[in-house]
Amino acid sequence: MALYTDPARPFFSVAIIAGVFTLVNLPCVSLWAAFGQGLRGFLADPARLKWFNIAMGVALAATLWPMLA
Repeated sequence: MALYTDPARPFFSVAIIAGVFTLVNLPCVSLWAAFGQGLRGFLADPARLKWFNIAMGVALAATLWPMLA
């Protein structure tokens, strides 16, 4: 944050950065929520939910691999 602010106009530059953050964040969060809503219907089937949970567990365990190796 300090890298992008202007020391001569700190409040203005922070407001600009916050505005840009809001413009980028709002569509991303909205898309995330829309995919979650769609995924809820897809995972209503218990078999799909089971395989999804297994896949997510494997993906989570895979993220530990670099720390353990």
